[in-house]
Amino acid sequence: MRIVAISDVHGNLIALDAVLADIATQSVDVVVVRRVRGALPRP
Repeated sequence: MRIVAISDVHGNLIALDAVLADIATQSVDVVVVRRVRGALPRP
């Protein structure tokens, strides 16, 4: 079983998009996400 853990996403939407795009190309069974704060970019 392949597990991906994403943690400490703090308003960096560009980086998050890149990580999610990479995960989509892998054979992943489970994605665990924790500590997501400020998912939207701040001006």
